[in-house]
Amino acid sequence: MPSNLPNILIVDDNTSYLLYLEIILFDVKANIYKAESGPQALEIIKDVEISMAILDVHMPIMNGFELALKLNAKRTGNKIPIIFLTSDSPVIEKMLKGYESGAVDYIIKSLNKKVLISKINVFLELFWQKQQLIEKTEKLKQSEKELLLAKEQLEQVNEHLIKAIEEERTNISYKVHDELGNQSQHSRWI
Repeated sequence: MPSNLPNILIVDDNTSYLLYLEIILFDVKANIYKAESGPQALEIIKDVEISMAILDVHMPIMNGFELALKLNAKRTGNKIPIIFLTSDSPVIEKMLKGYESGAVDYIIKSLNKKVLISKINVFLELFWQKQQLIEKTEKLKQSEKELLLAKEQLEQVNEHLIKAIEEERTNISYKVHDELGNQSQHSRWI
């Protein structure tokens, strides 16, 4: 999978719905990682930086809330945005639990393709803006290093010039002294 694209995790225990999500996301410019359970999802993305996740709320073994908590457990400020999918009308208590575990939105199945894609595109736009900031920061750091190197080189050239000027002054002073000394001796002979 291309490494410069964002990574989206989709998890649903219903293989037909998982395939449906994959078809909906076919034209999205992202790497899609799919899993049929929370444990499988955690195994699949072990060494992958996930940009966003679309999780079914009701799954056996590990529900979507538990998976969301595990996905974001070791993250401090850079939480994975999560869209929860549910076939039930979300109850306020469950929605709050979902938001506490990292949800940014809930969508009731059967979902509208345009709604899901527009929500995903918002997060992908944020991903690309973050990538641009990272690239600009790296360029600024590189420019700063180059400026520091140029400053050091300029300081070395400046020191060299100061030494050369001092040496030239010393040489001129010796020459003037010698000339004056020679003139003084020459005038004594006359």
